[in-house]
Amino acid sequence: MKRLLNVVLAMAIVAGLLVLAACGGSSGGTSSGESSGASTDGSSTTASSADPGAEPSAEFVGKGENGTLAKRGKESSVADREAASKVLEESFEARAAHAWAAQCGTLTAKAVKTVEEEAAQNAKGKSKPKGCASSLESIGKTAPESVLENPMTEPVAAMRISKGEAFAFFHGKGGKDYVIPLEKEGSEWKVNALAPQGAP
Repeated sequence: MKRLLNVVLAMAIVAGLLVLAACGGSSGGTSSGESSGASTDGSSTTASSADPGAEPSAEFVGKGENGTLAKRGKESSVADREAASKVLEESFEARAAHAWAAQCGTLTAKAVKTVEEEAAQNAKGKSKPKGCASSLESIGKTAPESVLENPMTEPVAAMRISKGEAFAFFHGKGGKDYVIPLEKEGSEWKVNALAPQGAP
């Protein structure tokens, strides 16, 4: 788990953004109207189109490393999934608008630290950016606008939670599926990477 999170965070700055550029994205916001239910233990019971009795995350299960995340921990509650959708949309829309300070507010402390370290390393003798917003701005200047677009085309479809860590799965443009890590800081879910990875 920790190895995967470190990889996702490290790649989110450069490699993750390039992956997103190759896959394409959508600048539109998320759509509303997702129907879902809740089981007696508070987990989501939204049925997948393939199997009415399956958990929402079942459609994202695969043999690859990201696909196995769809079986980690347990399915989130509807409330947690909606909270994840909200913070992810805020984060992606802030990035698309170059509202770097606003995006910083959606990130975990761990993600902010990684952003600042990567931006400092990329400075290469130039004046190093100070703080999260300046670091994101520095990174954003070298990224194509297509990479900065909001990749979400609808709310988070599924989320797996394990000991305060979570992986949110959502659908993107052109039938692409994505997963991105989140962590709970206090009572709020925060985004633990700048860019999602393909799933499964």
